[in-house]
Amino acid sequence: MLDRADLPAISNWLGLVVLPVLGALFGQRICHALASPARPGLLAGIWLGLGCAMAYGVALAVSFALGASTLTSGLFLGLFLLAAVLPIYRVECILGFVVGMTFTFGAVLSALVATVFAAISVVLRFGFRAVVAAMRRPARPPQSS
Repeated sequence: MLDRADLPAISNWLGLVVLPVLGALFGQRICHALASPARPGLLAGIWLGLGCAMAYGVALAVSFALGASTLTSGLFLGLFLLAAVLPIYRVECILGFVVGMTFTFGAVLSALVATVFAAISVVLRFGFRAVVAAMRRPARPPQSS
């Protein structure tokens, strides 16, 4: 859809901003994990999230580059399921996905796709929690005047 002649082109120079910003945010996340010894598995989880997201991004980019449209569609639609189940809004997931897809799609388009699915993940995860919390709250008795 975005690869049309009548639409404005996205400059690849923006990738020089996107990747370092994501890298800096990832570095902050690592520093925070190292500074909190109360959560020993946090650092391993961060690296696992980065690796899995990067592998998913590479798989999506390679399937697209090879012209495997069925696999590409399946992987793309699978992002909706992943957004509902996993916290893909975390910076390590966004960075891994963007780095995995950068060679094929560029950093900007990859970051736009990652941002959309991260937003879906946030809405589904925290929206669902808010609804469940509201349902668990006891109902207030009617107030008499």
